[in-house]
Amino acid sequence: MVFTLEDDTSAFTPNTLDDHEASRGWLGIQWSSFFSRDRPPRLAESLVTLRNQVNQAAPARSTASDGWIGDRAHRRRRSDHNPHIRDGQYNVVSALDITNDPDNGCNCEVLADALITGKDPRIKYVIWNRRIFSSVVTPWTWRDYSGSNPHIKHIHISVLADKSKYDSSDEWTISLS
Repeated sequence: MVFTLEDDTSAFTPNTLDDHEASRGWLGIQWSSFFSRDRPPRLAESLVTLRNQVNQAAPARSTASDGWIGDRAHRRRRSDHNPHIRDGQYNVVSALDITNDPDNGCNCEVLADALITGKDPRIKYVIWNRRIFSSVVTPWTWRDYSGSNPHIKHIHISVLADKSKYDSSDEWTISLS
C-alpha cells in the first residue's frame, strides 16, 4: 500500500529542527528539488508498518508529535523527513516521529530499547531523549545527541535508503510499555 499525503492529514511533522544535526556531513543535495507535483511524497513502507504496529498496540496514544514529512524548516536543509528517495512515480520519506505517551501505552524509552536490542537492518539511526544510535556510526551504541531538538516528546526513526529496507513490510520487533 502506498501511503501519501492524501492518506494522512497529520503527516507534517511539527518537530522543527528534528534531525538536522544527525544529517551533518551528507553530500550536498538540493533537497527542495524533491518536492515535485509530478512525484508526490510517500512514507517508506517499513515506517508505515512500524506506525501501524504502534497504533495497534497503543490505540489511545497521543499523536501530537507524530509526523513524517518535513515542514518548511525541514525543506531548507538535509533531513530524512524530506522526500529524498526517488522511487517510481513517488519520492520517499524515510523518517518517522512517534509521540512519547507512556500514560496511554506508548513509552518511547521502551520502544528505543527494543529497536536497539533488535538491531533491525532497516534502521539508519534513531534519536530519543538527547541520545542517538546508528546502524553505521558506532553501531547500536547510544551516543550523546546535542541537536537543537532534544527529542523528549517523540522518538525519531530513520531507515536506510535501500528499497529492500525502506519498503520492507516485515513486522518490527518492538515493545511499548
